[in-house]
Amino acid sequence: MNMIKELKNDPFDDLIQIFSSRGKSKIVILLAKEMELNISKIMKLVQLNYKSTLKYCTELEEENVLQEKRYGRIRLYNLTFAFY
Repeated sequence: MNMIKELKNDPFDDLIQIFSSRGKSKIVILLAKEMELNISKIMKLVQLNYKSTLKYCTELEEENVLQEKRYGRIRLYNLTFAFY
């Protein structure tokens, strides 16, 4: 019974949740290589449509994996230092 509780509090649960989605995985790996990209460039490189890319980036931002910088209408995404 204690083993089940320990598994529920596993520190890798967040990583498992992120990498269970192929789209999120592609975005995280891409940004680990490229450092900072706008949403259009991410969309093209991971071969997802705009709506899916924006959804995944928003979810990753809520999970503190990505951070967004806005310059007017331009959104730049990069990995947070907490994720490294």
